[in-house]
Amino acid sequence: MNREFFDCCTNNNLVFAKQIWSENNNSIDLEFKYIANTALTLSAYKGYTDVVKWLIELGARLNATTDSGQTALIRAAFRGHEDIVKALIEAGADIDIKDKAGKTALDYVNRREYPLVASCLEAKAKSNKRKKDIAETSVEEYFKKISMFCAFLEDDYGESCFSPPATDIEIANWESENGISIPDSYKEWLRFTNGCEIAAASANFYGLEGIIACGQCLPDDLVLIGDVVGDGEHICFSKTSGKFVWEDHGKLDKHDSFKNILAYVVRTLERRDFEPEDLEEFKKTWNFENFFTKSELSELIEKIREITKADEFGMEFFPAATDNEIQQFEKENDVALPHLFKEWLKFTDGCCLFDTTIQLYGIAHKPFIETNPKGITGDYICIGAFNFGDYICVSNNSQTITQYGETLTEYASFKEFLESAINISMEILK
Repeated sequence: MNREFFDCCTNNNLVFAKQIWSENNNSIDLEFKYIANTALTLSAYKGYTDVVKWLIELGARLNATTDSGQTALIRAAFRGHEDIVKALIEAGADIDIKDKAGKTALDYVNRREYPLVASCLEAKAKSNKRKKDIAETSVEEYFKKISMFCAFLEDDYGESCFSPPATDIEIANWESENGISIPDSYKEWLRFTNGCEIAAASANFYGLEGIIACGQCLPDDLVLIGDVVGDGEHICFSKTSGKFVWEDHGKLDKHDSFKNILAYVVRTLERRDFEPEDLEEFKKTWNFENFFTKSELSELIEKIREITKADEFGMEFFPAATDNEIQQFEKENDVALPHLFKEWLKFTDGCCLFDTTIQLYGIAHKPFIETNPKGITGDYICIGAFNFGDYICVSNNSQTITQYGETLTEYASFKEFLESAINISMEILK
């Protein structure tokens, strides 16, 4: 029966092949060889497209070889059968297998000059390389690349915003409260930034507070974690499979890892209009460690980050403010905020520190900075408060910070105030 089935397939007699299969499928061996070929390898060589596609559907082993080590893909490529090559590639045939002569399918195609078949194989080879590169590139490396490009392209495309990282405790709490497991690759991203706006790629990835577990006219199984600004494309992950989904007006493109999405962002940034030599020059001076902390506050911010990561005390940070938002706030309210406080706003636009011992206000997140605070006499702007009742104030167009309570305590700068506030809070919580 195996020989009859083999003969029908390799003579393009699909009707009789299907009949034999339907009557004897339990006893037919799809790997049966005759004259050094399986039914798939010889049908591919002869160019019987419908037979090949049917054998693929039946589960014939794609990478089975002839006695000379040639797969169905090599045999089809050797004869220039474009449709069969495409079908085998789409089914997952390995394009890198070499026969006993040491040649791949692409080697034979190039030698025999089949340009359309060559383009199929080259596209697959490129896709394979991209997958390999993605697998070998860490989330941290993607984060550093994206950060660098955002800084490099800032003048042309505007400022990008990266919120402080989420802690493992915050991630675990979100999962517990929502009954949803966040895929590992997105958890890793959240540990670098708990939400960001990437201006030059027109992409936003949400932090824990912004993730939408359902809605937005998406299937119930999808969790919305970002969007590509422009024409309404969404980035999601599946609650059940953990795979990532790029939703484009109803079309769902699935990816195994969030790194696939990050790779797209990097490719988008690389395609922006700039001179390659300018980028190389920029790389020489680019310092990732200073990406978030470009001011005198760097050591203090790093200290707070370390405390946050260790989860010694409860911390809550809002996304960073942009330079444009700060400038607009100052213009609309006719005020000039201390320059180090403005640097702080670019780290977090409002926050609760040390189990709410300190609350610092924001310009876009409630509670807002109060330019005419009630209950405070004098020309003060209220930028925060301690939980024991004292206010944190600044004078317009001054660098001085005032702790306003029963007595007034002045600090020469926001940095000096922050150092003192950290010490006070940690003493209270001991």
